[in-house]
Amino acid sequence: MQADKFVSPELDGLMCYCHGCTLAETANSRSTLARSQSVSSTVLIANCPACLGDQSMHQLWRMHHGEIFQKHQPHIAIVMIGTNDLGAASCLGKGEAPILQAAAGTADRVREVIDFLHQQNPLTHVLILGLLPRGSDPEDLFKLPSDYSRGIDAVNDQLERYAFGNKQLHFADCALSFTSGGKLLQDLMPDALHPNAAGMRLLAECILPFLKLYAPVEKHAGLPDMPH
Repeated sequence: MQADKFVSPELDGLMCYCHGCTLAETANSRSTLARSQSVSSTVLIANCPACLGDQSMHQLWRMHHGEIFQKHQPHIAIVMIGTNDLGAASCLGKGEAPILQAAAGTADRVREVIDFLHQQNPLTHVLILGLLPRGSDPEDLFKLPSDYSRGIDAVNDQLERYAFGNKQLHFADCALSFTSGGKLLQDLMPDALHPNAAGMRLLAECILPFLKLYAPVEKHAGLPDMPH
């Protein structure tokens, strides 16, 4: 368990949980999603159960096998998963066609992850992060649109529609933080896929308004139960 500094005293005592792939794992390992140099408030990042290369079906399996809270529900769960589903689809052929074809199934599996999470933790607000843009052209890795762009847009559109109208589900698209002038920003995504520490800080800034909105009025008593 780690308690790191966040960016607002309004978040003091917030318990947040991240589910996802390498992007969530990066947020946990660098602690940039939960750290700021400026404030004295604390947000409790109970854990980021994320694994390198995970697809949505892997995330769902791990949740069914214990990587979910059973007693003390977190105030907020952040779900960022699905880009590796599209990455796997890209191995099936050239260009955007196999990626676009995989978009509907990817969105369906992410919804299964969120449905199970919501069933197990019905009091938890779930923030669904839209898939971030990624590059594909080896000659110009940071050029947009890439072979992934339409597939990512299709997944994000489905997830945003899914969250709409449900008071416990919320959607955030942070893509604009990582692009400029038809390019991915190399100083934020050096490999055209994973945000670095500076990119993670921007991701945190994108998420921050949501965290402030749903920060708890009352604090959890004691430490939460931890999945094993």
